[in-house]
Amino acid sequence: MKNILLALSMLALFSCSYSRTSGGLPSVGRQEGGLSEPTKPGEEPAVRFADVKAAVFDTSCAGCHQKKEEDLSFADYANIKSFASEIAVRVFEERDMPPKKKLTELQEQVLRTWLDAGSPE
Repeated sequence: MKNILLALSMLALFSCSYSRTSGGLPSVGRQEGGLSEPTKPGEEPAVRFADVKAAVFDTSCAGCHQKKEEDLSFADYANIKSFASEIAVRVFEERDMPPKKKLTELQEQVLRTWLDAGSPE
C-alpha cells in the first residue's frame, strides 16, 4: 500500500513540476532526453536523495549492493553521489541495471530527474 501511495505521490509531483522534452538517451546535467529544469531559477529540486533512495535504491538496488566492502553501497549519499554518472550510464544507456527486474517507468522518471538536477542531497 505504501508503494502505491509513494508512486501516486511522485506521479502527481512530476506532473505538476516538470514537462517532457524530446530527445534520446538521458545524461546527467542535460535537458534533452530527460526532464526539463525547474521553471523558476533558484527553485529547490523536486527530487532529493531521500526520495530516490526510498523509491529506487532501497527497492531495486540495495538488495545486491548492500555490503559495505563493495565499492558501490546504496547506504549513504556520498557514495552514491560519486557514482552518479556510472548509475546513469548503467540504468539508461547500457540498461543492464538492475539486472533482473527492471525499473518501472515512474522509478526511471524519479531517478532521471534526480540525476539531471545534479544529484542533490
